[in-house]
Amino acid sequence: MSEIQKKNAGEAAAAHVEAGMVVGLGTGSTAAWFVKALAARNLSGLRCVPTSEKTADLARELGLTLSTLEDTPRIDL
Repeated sequence: MSEIQKKNAGEAAAAHVEAGMVVGLGTGSTAAWFVKALAARNLSGLRCVPTSEKTADLARELGLTLSTLEDTPRIDL
């Protein structure tokens, strides 16, 4: 998959996220595009549960609110 395809996939997935949702953040290059697209949407009340420290670092850097599976066992997407 090319970087443009990965970026498009990440942006398409982020378009399904709504304010107030709890979202699982995966790992890898496509997930990174998703995190960037999600942060750009600036949705209120969004909580994100990352699957790796690398993803958590990127999400924090972009201003996303992080949570854990212990604190938010139900993930919407």
